[in-house]
Amino acid sequence: MTEPSQQTIRELMRDGRKIDEALRQTAVDTVIRARKLGHKLIVWKDGAVAEVDPFEIELDENSQDAIS
Repeated sequence: MTEPSQQTIRELMRDGRKIDEALRQTAVDTVIRARKLGHKLIVWKDGAVAEVDPFEIELDENSQDAIS
């Protein structure tokens, strides 16, 4: 069931800002969670899989407490 005020998938894809924000927030949450758990991040870097220390990734001040 869809509310009349909700955007359709086509509208979301056409604009893209909400998708971009959701992806950005997911990345921030992943970095914060890895820091809290003491895990490395596994990323694709320079054509290969690499481990990255999550503390090497800068987050803006507003992102520091994004997840609890």
